[in-house]
Amino acid sequence: MKKTILTVISSLLIASVLRAGVDVTTAYTSDYYFRGTQLAQSIIETAVDYSEGDFYMGVWTAQPFEDAEDGSEIENEIDFYGGYGIALSETAALDIGIAAYMYPELNDGDEITYEPFIGIAFDTPLAPSFYVYYDLTLESLTLEGSIGHSFEIDESSSIDIGLSVGNVSPDEGDSAMYYLLSAGWGYALAETASLSIGFNYTDGDDELVGGNTDDGFYASIGISVGF
Repeated sequence: MKKTILTVISSLLIASVLRAGVDVTTAYTSDYYFRGTQLAQSIIETAVDYSEGDFYMGVWTAQPFEDAEDGSEIENEIDFYGGYGIALSETAALDIGIAAYMYPELNDGDEITYEPFIGIAFDTPLAPSFYVYYDLTLESLTLEGSIGHSFEIDESSSIDIGLSVGNVSPDEGDSAMYYLLSAGWGYALAETASLSIGFNYTDGDDELVGGNTDDGFYASIGISVGF
C-alpha cells in the first residue's frame, strides 16, 4: 500500500474529530515502491477513503503499466484498510487498524496478507509519527518513523516535504532498512478538490524482498476530490 496514505491519515487524526465524508484520489506514479522494494515501473493508483468521527476505512488499488525491472510480475494490487483514532492529548493521537493486501493474479493461496498496525502521531514541529506493523501472513515486523513539514505559499498552494525511515524484520531471515525522501506541491482547485505533484527518492538494503532494481527516483501527479 502507498506509504503516504497512513501518513495523511495520522495527521488528520490530530484534529480528534474527522469530518464525515468520502475522498477519491487518483494519480499516475512513474515507479511503484513499497518499503524500499520496487513492485512495478509505472502505475495508475486510486484510493477511496471514508471517515466519520475518529473511524476511517478505505480501499487503494495499483494498476501497473510495466513490471518491475527484475522481472517480477504483479499485474494489480488491491488493498483494504481501516482504523480508529484515539486522541491522547491536544497534540497527540493514537492510530489502531489493520490492512489487507491482495494480489488477485498471483497463485491461489498467495493473493492476500493481513497486517495490523498501531501508531502515534504528534501535532508538533515536523509532525513526527511512529508506526508498528506486523504482517500475520508473511510473519514480518516493520517499524517506521516519519517527519514532515508543509510550507504555505498562498491560500491555494503549499510545498510539502517528508522523510520516512523504516526497518523490516521477518521472523525468519535478515532484517533490512529503507528510507523515503519526498517533496510535493499541492494546489487547491476548489473547496473540495486539489491537484498534487510529487518527487520522491527511496532506497533500502539488499536484504529487502526484490532488492533495489533502479536508482529509486520516481514522480507522481494526481487529483483528489471530496464529497
